[in-house]
Amino acid sequence: MEKLALSLTIISISIFFKMPVYIALALSLAYIYISALFGGSRPRDLNRALLYGARSAKNVLVILSLIGILTSIWIKSGTIPYLMHFGLNVLKNYNFILASFLIMTIISMSLGSSMGSLSTMGVVLMAIGRSLDIDTAILAGAIISGAYIGDRSSPISSAFNLVTEMTDTDPMLNIKSMNSSLIPAFLISCAAFYALGLGQTPKDFDKIKVALDFLSSNFNLGVFCIIPIVLLFVLIFLRLKTSTALACSIASAFVVAITFQHATLFELAKASLLGFSASGESMELSGGGFISMLKVLATIILATAYVGLLNKLELFESAMDMFSKTIKTKYSLVVQSGIISFLINVITCNQTIGIIVPSQFLKNHYKKLQVRLECLVHAISDLGTFTVALIPWNINSILACSLLGISFGQLAPYALMCYILPVVFLIRYKLAPPK
Repeated sequence: MEKLALSLTIISISIFFKMPVYIALALSLAYIYISALFGGSRPRDLNRALLYGARSAKNVLVILSLIGILTSIWIKSGTIPYLMHFGLNVLKNYNFILASFLIMTIISMSLGSSMGSLSTMGVVLMAIGRSLDIDTAILAGAIISGAYIGDRSSPISSAFNLVTEMTDTDPMLNIKSMNSSLIPAFLISCAAFYALGLGQTPKDFDKIKVALDFLSSNFNLGVFCIIPIVLLFVLIFLRLKTSTALACSIASAFVVAITFQHATLFELAKASLLGFSASGESMELSGGGFISMLKVLATIILATAYVGLLNKLELFESAMDMFSKTIKTKYSLVVQSGIISFLINVITCNQTIGIIVPSQFLKNHYKKLQVRLECLVHAISDLGTFTVALIPWNINSILACSLLGISFGQLAPYALMCYILPVVFLIRYKLAPPK
């Protein structure tokens, strides 16, 4: 337990001093590895654990690599420029911060995926926001807040279905239970983002005109430009593997870029690797590329290797045993279920583990104290699933910051829903104890 605590302290201190997350993880990993060697573990066994852990991330690594390519090719094909042009004309007259939060909520509930929502509409809204001189930190907070509602609450969300399956509960009863905190938290967040958006109304309409002219002159804009994003939405909605959906969208974007933007294969290959960049008199449009994802990929490899080592040394299980001994009442059971899920997300950097372990480990505690298992689902969803964006070294947080082109320090203060929902959850169960 002491090793685990010191390991997390190393990560926290490193991030406090603004070291990159992958450096923080590398230092913590080195400490655990060296401590295990002095404790008598064989290097061969430790190396196998590291490799096993890193291999578990292979699907995520493929997805992130494809997302890096997707972003630049979507720009090259005119997909993002077309949506920016449309958004600049329409959203400039509305409270852009609140509108972005509502749009992301609808998209994430439709797709059931924060990753799918962020990599599609999230990227577009950030691009529009930058063109309107909207504060990107506030905007990113609104986008993240809306994106994770789908992960938590959508009936087609993999996270929601996983926690439902792991607890053997009815999905409709889960949704009914979870709405008791979601609805008030959502309304409070709407009011907060509306207030923040009042000071973010674009005033320089000449700059907007320049941006519109820049997009029109550099890209052949038409409905055909949205083929790649529509295809991605459809394939994700049909529950195809994310990597397959991304690859198909990239392939369609290649065709659109060659056919309508008159791009060459060399230009597309260069953009796929190095990213896209174009600038005008007062506007720059850039992003994406496989190279842009290298630090993210390194962070995820180190994070999953770190988890593999923790599992091998059984540090995680001993911590869980100690924590569960503090559970005495029904209220403490529900609250600490959520806290355990959150801490697992902190330790393992992985949302899925934060769902599976408490679901399996705490089910018997709920039966023993005669508390409905829907309360366990509610706790994991509100304090675990929904708070991953607040953990800087968590895979979900790393991905979100990378996609939106913003640092964790900028994002964290404005991811309001990620703070409001857990607080409402705690108040709800304090006022109406679990049954």
